[in-house]
Amino acid sequence: MRRFLEHWDDGGVYEPFLTLWRSAAIQPRARQVLHDAMAGPIAERVAAEFGVADAELRVELVASHLAGLAFARYQLRIEPIASSAVEELVAWVGPTVQRYLTEPNPY
Repeated sequence: MRRFLEHWDDGGVYEPFLTLWRSAAIQPRARQVLHDAMAGPIAERVAAEFGVADAELRVELVASHLAGLAFARYQLRIEPIASSAVEELVAWVGPTVQRYLTEPNPY
């Protein structure tokens, strides 16, 4: 969570990623690249590390949550999300991301 936000705050992926994001709404190839960058092979690592059978769903939940946060913070610049310290966002969002990865499936 912290690394995700710090990476975006540094600007290393900011503009190229937003361009890809905009394209993903209308271009299937861009959508696939975006998906693969955010979730793709990570599911296998999550399954191995946390021993969960539904790793793909869990990773997609994390990816969708982080994508929404990134969109609000960096594209829409919604306050106070846009100006919040990384540590504050980690404190709020981190436990939810952790729950997606480690808690038993509620279904």
